[in-house]
Amino acid sequence: MSNKNLFATISFCLVISFLIFSPPVQASNYTLIINQVRGDECCDPGSSDYLKQQINALNSLNLTANFTVRYDALKNEQYSSLLQNSPHQIGGYLEITPQFAKDAQVEYQGDDSNWYQSQHAYLIGYSQSERKQLIDTFMSQFFETFGYHPGLTTAWQIDAWSLGYLRSKYGVKIHQITREQFGTDSYTMYGGPAHYPYWPSDNWAMIPSKTVNTKMPLIVRQTITDPVYNYGDRSNSYTSQPNDYLIRNDNLEYFKHIFSQAHVQPLNQYTFALIGLENSMDQDSQAEYLRQLEFVSSLVKKDETKVMKAREFELEYQRQYQPFSVYYGEAQNNSNEKAWWITGSNFRVRVRLSDGQLFISDFRIYDQEFRDPYFEHQASLLGWWIVPFVIDGSRFFTGLGNHSYFSLR
Repeated sequence: MSNKNLFATISFCLVISFLIFSPPVQASNYTLIINQVRGDECCDPGSSDYLKQQINALNSLNLTANFTVRYDALKNEQYSSLLQNSPHQIGGYLEITPQFAKDAQVEYQGDDSNWYQSQHAYLIGYSQSERKQLIDTFMSQFFETFGYHPGLTTAWQIDAWSLGYLRSKYGVKIHQITREQFGTDSYTMYGGPAHYPYWPSDNWAMIPSKTVNTKMPLIVRQTITDPVYNYGDRSNSYTSQPNDYLIRNDNLEYFKHIFSQAHVQPLNQYTFALIGLENSMDQDSQAEYLRQLEFVSSLVKKDETKVMKAREFELEYQRQYQPFSVYYGEAQNNSNEKAWWITGSNFRVRVRLSDGQLFISDFRIYDQEFRDPYFEHQASLLGWWIVPFVIDGSRFFTGLGNHSYFSLR
């Protein structure tokens, strides 16, 4: 480790004890609900019945939500009419399907077995000129369906060029990418800001801007990740999404734990949680999701969180945005297992307390000049976003609590 990095690490150590023993501050507690709507075309087709079920549940619980809609659902009146008549904010889901590519006059090389891979499903798999054609085609169809351009978009991976184009040409204010993960659904996203929304740099969606960047949409990350156990996990089961934690035969109590925990955080003037579910998930996941919404509604009634539309949240977030954040959590059934994700405009560090040992398990430096590997180049096989690291304990992961690390003792 260089002297510069060692000095930075020692500086972190000096503030860790303060973070650990500081009581939570009074905060504004924000929640976003963003559901993804797929139509009937191949590629994990959605269900209009599940969409209707979600809308009815949200309406009956008096919850405000956001729906991002895929191209095939935009063109399907069965889906679009349900959304046109709902009170929720509607956005665009930029997942590429064969018909979408055909209408944009772009060659599509995927098939039923690999459609979800990054080089087929997302803009990073296409040239900049093709990305423009795809975005313009999508926005034209969205306008035809709803009469306006969306202020919210979703794509689990998206290059910096496309983000800038969405903001400058169509006024997109907020974009949703997926959570921190390694290899899930063919793409790896490791090293970005943890949990809290942020404005990205001009060069890469994984690097935060030092201030509000009006040239780029605000980035939010799909679902609440477990701050203790999501890191290094390959089971994809430690998040708030029902289809994830149901893999472990876990239940609503787990969701209640990580959702409530997300709204009790040290040193932040606001807290944040994002939940949602695709209309292509199975009935068990849909039923569990409705139970989640009932729980969130109960907290809204007690003024313990505020559920917002994306456009309202983005405006509110601008007013109190701070690039420094701490995302803290402990294990549901073992309060001795803790983690702190500390993020600033120049760094990210993860501090872990496990088996009585306090250590740094992840340490990355953020540089505004770091460039998205897909800014100009196309993904040819899968998608890889890995922010350069000083320490990455997840690469030597052998079990919960067992990582390489830099000890603080």
